[in-house]
Amino acid sequence: MTTKLTTLKDNGTWSIVPLPSNSHPIDCKWVYKVKMRADGSVERYKTHLIAKDYSLSTLNKEDGGFIALLVYVNDIIIATSSSQLAIDVKTYLGSRFKLKDLKAIKYFLGLEVARSFKGIFICQRKYTLDLLQEHGLLGAKPATTPTTRKIGFCDGFFHHRKSKILHK
Repeated sequence: MTTKLTTLKDNGTWSIVPLPSNSHPIDCKWVYKVKMRADGSVERYKTHLIAKDYSLSTLNKEDGGFIALLVYVNDIIIATSSSQLAIDVKTYLGSRFKLKDLKAIKYFLGLEVARSFKGIFICQRKYTLDLLQEHGLLGAKPATTPTTRKIGFCDGFFHHRKSKILHK
């Protein structure tokens, strides 16, 4: 914890300022989690301080360009329609904080990300394989699950289903 606080202080990440009279602080709460092993013993304790609204996002459109900053704890993903905008943002942030550019994203929060000329593709293959390995199911055989290939929904389908469920 001391190392993290020292890093935040060295980066000039925050400074204590008086709260303006016409505003209120963002509510936050501590989230505690105990990660258990399969045998029931404690693997580790985890704590997180999170804002009660859980997220804060900003979207900026300027001169036909688009940029979105996706922030999760101390990781930032820059999504933009222009490579120059990405360079400008990295330069600006680099002038204010110590940054480590990890270049093109490959994995983020258990998601595998791949780019091509056709678009951006996201899958959870690695996360799924890790779960299977963790629970000793890598050698399990797949099973078919019967399902309808094409489902056509008509107007009012969901409303009708919801009202049936509510009246039971």
